Amino acid sequence: MTIRCAHAITLAALALAAVRLGAQQPAPGPSPDERPQAEAAKQAEAVKQEGDRLAKAGQYAAALEAYSRAIQIDPKFAAAYKSMGMAHRRLRQLENAIQDYGQAIEIDPADAEAYVERGSTRLMLRKIDAAIEDFDAAIEKKPDYARAYAARSGAKSQSGDKQGAAEDMAKARSLGFTMRIRVGGNVQQAKLIYQPRPVYPPEAKKAGITGVVRMDAIIGKDGTIQDLSLVSGDPALAPAAIDAVRQWVYQPTLLNGAPVEVVTQIDVNFTLFR
Repeated sequence: MTIRCAHAITLAALALAAVRLGAQQPAPGPSPDERPQAEAAKQAEAVKQEGDRLAKAGQYAAALEAYSRAIQIDPKFAAAYKSMGMAHRRLRQLENAIQDYGQAIEIDPADAEAYVERGSTRLMLRKIDAAIEDFDAAIEKKPDYARAYAARSGAKSQSGDKQGAAEDMAKARSLGFTMRIRVGGNVQQAKLIYQPRPVYPPEAKKAGITGVVRMDAIIGKDGTIQDLSLVSGDPALAPAAIDAVRQWVYQPTLLNGAPVEVVTQIDVNFTLFR
């Protein structure tokens, strides 16, 4: 064997060994500069989840504090800004909500949901043209976004563009959008088939706290509670009302013979009998 051939074989063997060694090496972890950022993101997510739990319990002011803390930890946390916008909207602080969604969009311009949420909030303030611009942007970012078409349909209907509204709603339905109808609380109450009553919180009972807890609800096609949000009520009573109502079941609501989702308002009255 010539020296040149032996040298070539040696180089090939070294290359093969290097490939094998590389395959056995674990994937590199975050660099020293990236570790603090990754840890901050993890901590911010935990604080946001705390805010989400508070929001589900109807404690929106407390949820806002949690979302603010999450953003202080990670100022580029777009999801926390969106959640803050939701909480501000539940508290009817609509201009603040619009600013929150704007911050989320600035951080993540590709987030179609943030445009829809901001547009929906603007529509609540009768800012129809601005709302349509947001829905247009959402559809541009995500052309198969059924909710964006449905939202733009509502805005066009308010602007007087009936044909455009009909076309958008048809598109939304073709993409799987589920129709919802609004039903008055008293009418929907008559359809209850399973209604566990809330347990009166002992501390509230001891303190003599009474009153009505009011909630907005979305009832699914099967009659079960799909979403629930607190409108008003004493913080000492609200969690018990929410826990009970989440278990309620209604007769399905039919529209033209087909089951539909229902948007309604539910009141739970806490009274002490002496």
